[in-house]
Amino acid sequence: MLNQLKKCAWIVFFFLPLAWGQEFGEALYSEGQMDRIRDLAQQKLDAISSCPIRSYTCLEQAIGQVYVFHEEEKYSLEKLQKVWPKKSATLRAKALKPWNEGTSPQVLAKWPLDSGKIYLIDFLEGSLGEWQNMVCLGDQWYALETDRRLYVAHLISEFQYKPMALEYAQSLHLTDCLIDRHAPLFMTENERQTYCSQANEEAIKAWNIIQEFPIPAELEWKDSDADRDSEEYRAVMQQNHKNEEIYTEKRNLYIKTQLQDANNVRIFKQALAQTVCMGSPDFGMAEDALNQGFAKEALAILSSNQRVGQCSQDRSPRYQMQKIANLAALNGDWSRFIQSHLNLMSDRFPRQTDGSYAWAGRLTYGSELEALGLPMEQFLMGLALDVPMAAHYHMPIGRLSRTLDEMAYWPVLMNDLMQALEDSNLDPWNRMRLAILVFGGIDAQCPDQANSIIAEYAAGLPDYIQTLAQMWLKRD
Repeated sequence: MLNQLKKCAWIVFFFLPLAWGQEFGEALYSEGQMDRIRDLAQQKLDAISSCPIRSYTCLEQAIGQVYVFHEEEKYSLEKLQKVWPKKSATLRAKALKPWNEGTSPQVLAKWPLDSGKIYLIDFLEGSLGEWQNMVCLGDQWYALETDRRLYVAHLISEFQYKPMALEYAQSLHLTDCLIDRHAPLFMTENERQTYCSQANEEAIKAWNIIQEFPIPAELEWKDSDADRDSEEYRAVMQQNHKNEEIYTEKRNLYIKTQLQDANNVRIFKQALAQTVCMGSPDFGMAEDALNQGFAKEALAILSSNQRVGQCSQDRSPRYQMQKIANLAALNGDWSRFIQSHLNLMSDRFPRQTDGSYAWAGRLTYGSELEALGLPMEQFLMGLALDVPMAAHYHMPIGRLSRTLDEMAYWPVLMNDLMQALEDSNLDPWNRMRLAILVFGGIDAQCPDQANSIIAEYAAGLPDYIQTLAQMWLKRD
């Protein structure tokens, strides 16, 4: 099958766009920032090379199918336990429907090992949905009652534990050592209290008066009713953008002049400390702090609390993370940099609501990590694999697939992905994650022949991977 993919790969490279466009209107990092981060990355890699490889423990897992009782069936868990021995066949035939209306097999896992806790794994998001207190109904059937629904799971394999082989541990070791998950991305309470001791509630009001800068009369912002694709509309927008740059430059110069007064500097520092103390990631204050040479305070403001997106079009969580990554690079803070950059890659942000129509604009920025000189094949394999450890970065597999798309990295990594997927000693959870990547890679490299290639390839894999392939081929 690899030969078929190689024949397709040149077509992908030939038609690959030279640039995907910039989500934030500019390059993610300046050349100076990239040089600084590259030095930090090399120092980190040098340190990793001298560290012994740790052992990795995977989950004790079983393959299962999860069902939910139809809403019209008013069964409680207690009632279900009583009637199941006599009516199990009837209930399975009439009262069950596939969970989430899908037919994909699920991986259920025990963690810690040999414990009574059973988890349903979301293999797309890389998370464990805990199903504590599951009741065994008998004959490999389990049940769980939540506030809203009654679920049952049928195991089609026994729980098994498969240790992680050394070749996978090496990739996981590299990835986990580069990403220090124990280092806080957002401010700790002790850090916040340091700023609170320097804060002054009245300072922000005083600073707002000091920094107030009127719009110069010669600058005029205009609206345009013209079509967005027209030259007229573009000309108006370009002039507005130029006016914004002129205003920002004049305002920054005015603030710099104001800060020549020692009392104003004292008020500004107190206002910055108060902003941090309140836990308000104020973009405007952070920008002012950075422009006036207070990069450390700017990073403190942005990392004082995490923005929560109100809807799918609310870009503030990603904007905040991009600014944290920039300032972490400027301040030489590798731990904050790599975590914030990976959060952009994985799009891991809290949002009140989200919609798939907004996903297209959220780029992954994997090429920036490659430009740092990281061993990307091993690093990406470490993200593709998953282990139940707090120190491991859990990467949503859909975002990793998109990363490989945007980097045009499929021809580089495909052989490693397929070898791992075909490894019967690798646990089912990771094989399902890898299957999603392999199917995506086949789609990307051979779009016209993808369905036939996937069907032929999956035929030699376990039943649960074949079922996953069937679902993949049925998608829109």
